[in-house]
Amino acid sequence: SKILYDSSNDKKPQTVIDFLNQKVTRDFEQGRRFSYASIETDVLGRVLTKATGKSLSELTQEWIWEPMGAEHDAFWCTGKDRQAAAYFCFNASLRDWGRLGVMLAQDGRIGGQIGGQIGGHIGGQAGGRQIIPREYLLDATDASRQPPAFRPYQATPYTGYGYQFWLHPFKERTFVMQGVHGQAVYVQPASGLVMVQTAVYAQPSGQQDPQPF
Repeated sequence: SKILYDSSNDKKPQTVIDFLNQKVTRDFEQGRRFSYASIETDVLGRVLTKATGKSLSELTQEWIWEPMGAEHDAFWCTGKDRQAAAYFCFNASLRDWGRLGVMLAQDGRIGGQIGGQIGGHIGGQAGGRQIIPREYLLDATDASRQPPAFRPYQATPYTGYGYQFWLHPFKERTFVMQGVHGQAVYVQPASGLVMVQTAVYAQPSGQQDPQPF
């Protein structure tokens, strides 16, 4: 997918849509094999924008950023066709990443408290509202709800994979949103743990210095 968004790309076909329209067969049946591919997340973004008639920025603002009580603006990077590249390049402040993590730790709710004072402090004063459906988040982040091939130690030598979340093999449900150069939001709902790391590692995921990774 990187080459599809490269501004110097002069290959055929010229657009992501032209490329995707040529794909008419599955490599694997759904749920049978984990194969990390950024282009699949890009497809999800395009399905969302086509189905709603709104951009990913508009959907993010309407569904998450405003209800969450974000402190700062955030933004998506876009490709040549002005479509947000859903698989990467969402930019937000450290405190708002923390707010998002707190909401996920509360299983999609805002307001109230988790892990002592953290929910009340950074979660804002919006009150107890369900922003993201709880059952959806459990489907997305509970390792036991994933097909066997997507569970920890199976999808990769360590982590599993849910709906756009990496899943840790801990006793308590623990998941992470992980960026390609070391950015991460770790969440453990049972304990209320939310840990945000910003980083710009020189090498992409899997190739970093093993100590910080």
